[in-house]
Amino acid sequence: HTYNIIASPGMEDFAQKLVHADPERFTYFPTKWGKFPDQTDNIEIGGYHPINRIRDESILFLASFHNNDVTLSQFHVMTMLAESF
Repeated sequence: HTYNIIASPGMEDFAQKLVHADPERFTYFPTKWGKFPDQTDNIEIGGYHPINRIRDESILFLASFHNNDVTLSQFHVMTMLAESF
């Protein structure tokens, strides 16, 4: 089985290690975890543009809940991923 990886801040290195260990099984799509000037999330999830490589695929979401701010941002992304399929 193959997996597309979306990694939270702080988990990008682990995502790259998985791809390096088994590139036939894992594909990593970097995500931009930013903030707008008003501090609301500005998240650009990798794998959607210019071609949607996420749809109908298995997703491995590497989370890191080390503080409330990033936890809520990651919940938004997990919700979006769950609702997209």
